[in-house]
Amino acid sequence: MRILHTSDWHLGVSLEQAPREQEHERFLNWLVDLMAEKKVDVLLHGGDVFHTSQPAARSLRLYYQFLARCSFEPHLKQIVIVGGNHDSAARLDAPRDALEMLRVYVVGGVGNQELGWDHYLCPIKDDDGEVALVIAAMPYIHEAHLGVRTTGRKPNEIWKDITELFTWQYSSLAEAAEQRYPGVPMITTGHLTCYPERRYEEEDAPYHTPLHLVESCGSLPPSIFDDRYSYVALGHIHKHMEIEEANAWYPGSPIPTDVVESRTPSYVLLVDVDPYGDTKVERVEVPCWRPILEMTGKPKDVLKQIEKLKWDTPFPPYLYIDFQVKSPQYDGLQRIDEILQKYDPEHRPRVVRLKETLIREEEDELEEEQEGEMSLEHLKPSEVFSMMYTLRHENPPTEELMLAFQSLLADKPD
Repeated sequence: MRILHTSDWHLGVSLEQAPREQEHERFLNWLVDLMAEKKVDVLLHGGDVFHTSQPAARSLRLYYQFLARCSFEPHLKQIVIVGGNHDSAARLDAPRDALEMLRVYVVGGVGNQELGWDHYLCPIKDDDGEVALVIAAMPYIHEAHLGVRTTGRKPNEIWKDITELFTWQYSSLAEAAEQRYPGVPMITTGHLTCYPERRYEEEDAPYHTPLHLVESCGSLPPSIFDDRYSYVALGHIHKHMEIEEANAWYPGSPIPTDVVESRTPSYVLLVDVDPYGDTKVERVEVPCWRPILEMTGKPKDVLKQIEKLKWDTPFPPYLYIDFQVKSPQYDGLQRIDEILQKYDPEHRPRVVRLKETLIREEEDELEEEQEGEMSLEHLKPSEVFSMMYTLRHENPPTEELMLAFQSLLADKPD
């Protein structure tokens, strides 16, 4: 049985008002083609389909158009979607009955205990009609739903209770799956933060999302997942990671939701599960349809980089620019815009963020000291004007400007 594991689409997200809808549309089309090419049996989504609990109509349209296209894929047996902390559980669950007609199984959230464990179990049948795999679809669980008392307690005490309750949830679900479908491999999902021994590498710090209720609790250990699960499909952290102790994987967000995420590749995961529960995981890198470029340096150097911009993607770059300056510049955006005007509007790079960082380099300080030692009585007015203009604009004044300055000096009364 072949599964495609993806997560954290965040449909409707923008980069500081710069939309990502075009990239999401390309991604979803690519995903359908990939599933057809790789003969995927199950598409498994680990949560955060949408970026907000009340997604815009265009985000909903992308979602339902994608599901409709998937329904025409003959090899795709089932789509399983669980809710994330950004999703509205009720909104995801609302069309549940209709979506089941399209072979889409949705578990938006937890809370209704009357539904029982079977509500979270999705059996996958093979071509012979026999159950070959069980997916224990566990959505995002807010710690408040677990009934943990936090008032007046130490973080380690709270973390211990939360860990025990998550362990009980996953063990109970595995027990229910084993009784209902004995001898069948099972996998589960989780939209949560999991690191071995509550530690994470420094490079993962921008992606680390602590437990929501008590931030000091940090993360959950891999031990919460029952050993009977062959694979754990995780969501919530936007970077691709493997948690080896539990054979748990984060695919990461396929379309970067901020500039940090754009620095690392994005993936979806192909997971092959054999009848004995053994798994093989293959990473498939998601194409880049729009580069996100960070440009840092002196204004003249960055402007030269912008002039030489080239890209081979369908959509033009989004630019994050950091001018390293000795004093505030008031025409930075105007100078950038003058360069970008050569592109037609549809293919014009967009400045998402422009900031200035004040610096004092040793060479600049030395130049200032040398300039301070230079006596004005040895300089002509035109030389002072030229020096000040060059310092302010990082380019010498034009010949026409110098002539205009000379004419002002000539008109000055004695």
